[in-house]
Amino acid sequence: MAWRSLELCRVRLPEHHVRFYKVVGEATQTGAHVLKACPHLLPLIQTVSVVLTRFHSAEIIPAFAACLATLPNLIAIQVIHAHSQMTTAIKNTFEGKRFPSVRRISLPCSAHEIIKSCPNAEEVICTEGNGSTIIGSIIKGDCQQVRDLKGISAPLTRLVKALPNLKHISLAKGGDMTPFTSFPILDTIEIEVGCSLRQDLPLSELAPSDIEEASKILKENKSQADKTVIVTKWNHVWNHATFRFEVDKGYMIREVIKV
Repeated sequence: MAWRSLELCRVRLPEHHVRFYKVVGEATQTGAHVLKACPHLLPLIQTVSVVLTRFHSAEIIPAFAACLATLPNLIAIQVIHAHSQMTTAIKNTFEGKRFPSVRRISLPCSAHEIIKSCPNAEEVICTEGNGSTIIGSIIKGDCQQVRDLKGISAPLTRLVKALPNLKHISLAKGGDMTPFTSFPILDTIEIEVGCSLRQDLPLSELAPSDIEEASKILKENKSQADKTVIVTKWNHVWNHATFRFEVDKGYMIREVIKV
């Protein structure tokens, strides 16, 4: 459906030299102005993607937050990139705001403050950083509905009590699974292997010890649901510009192992 996904960061860069942050910032401003002028579009939008830079940040970040507040059917927020020095500006802008309809949020650690405004989020994806600040915002925002947690490499011990509904966790090959034993209804562990590993082997042979450990953890917990270990391999180097919640299957391959 047209307008279901609003990409405030989508731009066509001119051939002559231009500063990326300026073009993206101006595109975000234009998108916010279009929505303000076309209120009939607001109920149609379910996903918003944005890049947050320091370009006119005192104007653009509040405009972005105000834009989100006007979308009654917003389901997903995707912050493709946020400048590492934007954390305070994002915190000041989003403090006290609530977007209860949001169920999925994908963002780098530098934008972690936005999570606290999404108390009903069910899926949280960290795209940059180890996720430690994202863990903190999940706890402070009392986001107890999170069921899927992806891209976090920081220890998850702090989330054991905070996320009683956690069912799906992803981690890199060789990551520490020790805290996973404390999530009682966990039914899926996803192991991400590097794109540089051998192409001629089945995915299950790229991480045998990880699969064995994950299977043991799932077998011993209390969940009555079907349990699976998923091995995921990206077929290309990560590119923020091509990321989507519904990932093109051509970019990745998966093997699902029933436990």
